[in-house]
Parts: sequence; structure tokens; C-alpha cells
Amino acid sequence: MPAPVMNDLARLGARLHLRWLLAPLGVLVAAAVSLVILGIPIWLAWFTTDHGTNGIDQLFTLIGSAWLAAQAVPLHSAATYSILPWGLAIIPIVLLYRAGVVLGRATRKASLREIGILLGVAALTYAGVMALVAWWSATHTMHASVPRAALTGLLIALVTMKIALLRSTDAGRLALAHVPRPVWTILRAAAAGILALLGAAAVLALISLVWHFSQAKGIFEFLGAGVWGGLVITLGCIGYLPVLVLWALAYLLGPGIAIGPGIGLSPFVPAPPPTVLPGFPLVAALPERVGAIAWGLPIIAVVIGAGIGIMVARSGERQALVRLGYATAATVLTGLGVGLLACLSFGSLGDVRLQAIGPDPVLVALLAFGLTAIGAIPTALALRVDREPAEQDEPTVDLVPEPPTADDAGPAIAVPAAMEPAPEPQPDVAEPGTPAAESALLTQPIRREDLDDHPQ
Repeated sequence: MPAPVMNDLARLGARLHLRWLLAPLGVLVAAAVSLVILGIPIWLAWFTTDHGTNGIDQLFTLIGSAWLAAQAVPLHSAATYSILPWGLAIIPIVLLYRAGVVLGRATRKASLREIGILLGVAALTYAGVMALVAWWSATHTMHASVPRAALTGLLIALVTMKIALLRSTDAGRLALAHVPRPVWTILRAAAAGILALLGAAAVLALISLVWHFSQAKGIFEFLGAGVWGGLVITLGCIGYLPVLVLWALAYLLGPGIAIGPGIGLSPFVPAPPPTVLPGFPLVAALPERVGAIAWGLPIIAVVIGAGIGIMVARSGERQALVRLGYATAATVLTGLGVGLLACLSFGSLGDVRLQAIGPDPVLVALLAFGLTAIGAIPTALALRVDREPAEQDEPTVDLVPEPPTADDAGPAIAVPAAMEPAPEPQPDVAEPGTPAAESALLTQPIRREDLDDHPQ
């Protein structure tokens, strides 16, 4: 290893003492707790149902596979399952973020280089844990790719703990404070656009789920999973909620989703042909028929784009070309973010009929960019909200405090004579007619009014 790197590591160890152990220790605790949280319902369902001749090792294998699936690691058996309940990834993500906050508080005075080293140690530790779980839970009937599990764990830990460390260390907050204002303007507008699109899609999915609640209830009862099995199905439904929301977003934008070979759901397809789908309660939310009102759903994205344009206009930039650049960059980031999320909701759910279901990520990204740009760019160009002048540009006026009045002075307090302040010395005044008075008169300035009163 090069000498400079060894010196940096030595200085880091001397500076942080044993606190650097919090990086791998916090990650291990987060992984263990998330495994326990996700494993308890599976354990309860296991011991309350007939599992045949399968031993306890099969239970641990099932828990490990479920933990990997909750973090979007595809599972392979006779078919590939890549559309997974990754909504449950919020559990390890929250725990990793908390571990990053604890690590940041313990190393608050660390430099950015030291923070980077700690972040790398934590991310590699979590990647190793996920690779170990993928290797341990592999069987001849189902397995997960060990490299894919390690890469997924590395990305999750890097993103989550980087945010936590930047927000909880002095050097990280200082680095965030030096980010240019135009960058923050673009990022905030793009984040607001993505969240608004997801919020509109969530409302649409909720309306459809409530409308088809009786069908979802019938599917749940048909499964007959019992109490603890029903708990596992409920957790699965919670994990698949983000997938349902992203499917609703693709439906709202117009391209829709594929649910089989040559079969798609879209607001512009009035009556899709029937197809066989898995027996899962959330499947009941998929619309069977489409009315004319669904044709106006893409307008929602245009309205959200207008909101992005308003946020850009509020940045106070006077030049129209600058606002045009901000709005374009924000809508491009919005499209990219929505497209990346759509990748997590497209994939396979088993056999040949369900090998490619979900939205087309590229088409969803393009439509998200195009529709939001239609609303954002004209709005950003038409509006201009000037910022308030900076404090240093405003004229400063020294205010002289007024002397307190008798009412403001409060009640009188008797002061002993010894504590009374001594009177200020008065200037000596010369007697008129004396030489000192004449010399003082000669040194006084002559005013114009005196000349007017005493003409020559």
C-alpha cells in the first residue's frame, strides 16, 4: 500500500482512536435488527403452519431470501423474480441512516477525507453482509446472485450513510453550505416535481384500490393463509405499494404498463383483453375498463411542470435564458429520477406470461420530461419573482437610542449619598471685561447673522 495512504490511515487511527469501529459495528447492528424485524412474521407463520419435513435451516434460508428480496435483489428458481417488495427496504435504510448519524456525531470534527474512509468501511461491510446472506440462503430450488447482492448492498449503504454523515458532521455541513445556489434551485425543483408526480400517482392508486376493495378482500380470503400467514401477506402488500404507485404513475403519464405478452393497460386502451395474473390483493387495483375521463390524466403532469416553473421563477434570476436553463435542467432530472424508479417496477414475476411486466422505463422517463417541460418552461419564462435585496446592499442607518422617559425608568429607588454619582465638572466662564473674556471673544467664529444684525 502506498506510503501516503498508510500515513493517512495512521493519522485517522490516532485521531479517532477506537471510534472508527462504529462504522462496521453500526452497519452490523442495522443488518441484524432488520433481519430480525423481517424474520419475526415469517417465523410466526412457519411455526403455525404445516411445513412438512423442512428443518429449521429452511426457515433461516427463507428469512434470508426475504431480506434480500426486500432490498430489490432478484431471486432465481425455475424462473426469475425481479419485481420485489422493495418497499420494505425502508427498514434497513432507516437503521443504516441512524447508524450513520451515530457515527457522524462520534466523529463530528473529522475531515472530509476521514469521512470518506469511514463511509467506505461501512459500505464495504454492508456489502459483505449481503453477499454472505445471499451465499448462506442459496438452495438448489432458489438462490440470489452473490455479486448482485454485494453491489446492491454497497449502493444502499453508500447513499444512505453518505447523507447521514454529511448532515451530522461539521465538515459535511460546511461542504453542503458551499454548494452553489443555482444547483440547489435545480435540485429542489426536480425533487418537488418527482414527489408531486409520485403523490398524484399514489392518490390515483388509492382511489382504484378503494374502488376495487371488495375484489381485493375476496382475493385475500381466497388465499386462506390464517392469522400469521395473513400478516405475511399484509407485509408483502406494504412492500409492493411502491410498485403499485409507480405503475399508477406510468398509467397517469400515458404509456401504461404491460401485464402480459402484447397486453397493456393504458388510459388510451379502453378495454384490454383478459389475462391471468397472480392471486395477490393489490392486483385488484388494476383497472379493467377505462372511461373518457382517463384521457385527461397526463394533464396532471403538465400542471406539476408548471409548479416546477414557479419554483424556478422564485429563484429571482432576471435573465430569461438563465431561467430557461434552470427549468430545462429540473425537468431533465425529474425525467431521469422517474425513469430510474420505473426500473424497479419492471421485470419478471415468474413464468413466460409474466417475464416482462410493468412500465417501460425509457418511455416513462421521456414522457415525464416532456410533459413537465411543457408546463415548466413557459411558466419559468413568463414569471419572474425578484429576490429581496441583500442586507449588505441596503443603506445602513445608525440609530441613536432615545433617552428613557420617566415612565420607562420604573419606580424611584433611594440611593445613599455616598453612592450618588459625582457631578460633571462645568467649564470655567470668565467674568465680562476681563482680559480672559476678551481673548475668548476674539477666538469665537463670526456668524453671518451677526454681520446682518450689525451693519457697518
